[in-house]
Amino acid sequence: MVNHKGHWCPKGSEKAWNRYWSRASDMDLAIGLCPMRRSVVQAGGNIGAWPLYLGKKFKRIFTFEPEPVNFECLVRNTEHRTNILCTNAALGEAPGTMHLNVCNSIGSHHLVQKPGDTKVTTIDELGLDDLDLIVADVEGAEFLLIKGAMRTISRCKPIIQLEDRGHGIKKGFGNTFEDILKFLPEYAPTARVGRDVILRLKI
Repeated sequence: MVNHKGHWCPKGSEKAWNRYWSRASDMDLAIGLCPMRRSVVQAGGNIGAWPLYLGKKFKRIFTFEPEPVNFECLVRNTEHRTNILCTNAALGEAPGTMHLNVCNSIGSHHLVQKPGDTKVTTIDELGLDDLDLIVADVEGAEFLLIKGAMRTISRCKPIIQLEDRGHGIKKGFGNTFEDILKFLPEYAPTARVGRDVILRLKI
């Protein structure tokens, strides 16, 4: 790790902070759709730019990052914000472990469907009753994340922002964004922002 202009980054990725921070405003539309701003679940936490952006707008941020070096940077970059709760794990369908494929780009690490030692947990395991927003950039595991959040989604009806780049197929999970929409029949796409789609309850 290196400290580059006040932010911790994995060595060789010193320019990453500005890149991720510049895209954090992609969440503004979803944030504006939230009637209340109590709790948000954000994954992957990467090195902390998006959790810090959310930390100024919500009471509590639960952020998840499975890759150890990214996670250490995430913790160091957010330690001054007591409302950001960091967990070194991936979000998926059920608690357990999976293999994490570590890539050259710090934003491309992703789970694969084979045994491994990376911790996986679920949104439902948090037991939240005040979840207002889910923001997920999990490189193809979005459908698994949603499956592991269904009790919370049913209870809290959060706004949901998910990346839609076809990674569910490209990275071996065998599902598409359309599969997520079928799994959430009470939700509808509201807008596309950058590479993400925002879902909200049908009116």
